[in-house]
Amino acid sequence: MRVKVESYACGGRELWAYALVAGRKDYVISSANGYASAAAARSAGDALLTSLARRAAAKQVTGRPV
Repeated sequence: MRVKVESYACGGRELWAYALVAGRKDYVISSANGYASAAAARSAGDALLTSLARRAAAKQVTGRPV
């Protein structure tokens, strides 16, 4: 899984969105938009990706949903 960041125009402004994607065809796992900069979108996407990885690791250790 990886973070993909893209810009889009909205009301004459440039905004940014991120998507967590997987696979060769970029299957979207999660997404969010409305960020003022590419760095902000990347940071939010990276934070979500890290959180999901931690939850998956905790589930493997305990064998129970987190």
